[in-house]
Amino acid sequence: MISRYSIRQYFWNFVVNGVTMSYILPSKIRVLILNMLNCKIEGVIQGHCIILSNKLRMGKHSYINRNCLIDNAEEYINIGNNCAIACKVSIHTTNHDYSNSCRRAGKIKSFPVVIKDGCWIGANVIILPGTIINDGCVVAAGSVVKGILDSNSMYAGNPAIKIKKF
Repeated sequence: MISRYSIRQYFWNFVVNGVTMSYILPSKIRVLILNMLNCKIEGVIQGHCIILSNKLRMGKHSYINRNCLIDNAEEYINIGNNCAIACKVSIHTTNHDYSNSCRRAGKIKSFPVVIKDGCWIGANVIILPGTIINDGCVVAAGSVVKGILDSNSMYAGNPAIKIKKF
């Protein structure tokens, strides 16, 4: 038997990740469709991104480049104003409970992700659940980010560490 959730997810994947995220649609129409589906997008999202639900908020003059993964199935991802997110960035709100040694990929646990105003996230960055990136942060390409990042600082590496305060 097919559940209502499965039907809803199939519809979402077809409409959003299939049609809306194709390069055929201009970015303004893409944002209009996402907002009609209860996202709150005031910036620009380029094509070929994967967005798992409508739990996405993005402020004015912010930008998500192509081929990003927005794993927001369980919790919200909030992106502030004037943020730049480069291509192939992965933002995750879910992880598995790994406390049971018989099944490390256990029950799903979810935490929101917040990217505050004026941040720049480099290409191929992975942002893990529960991360808060404070105002004016720069995250270098290829970094893996978890936790609370200080305002006006640069982070790099795996795991990302602060390398500079502006």
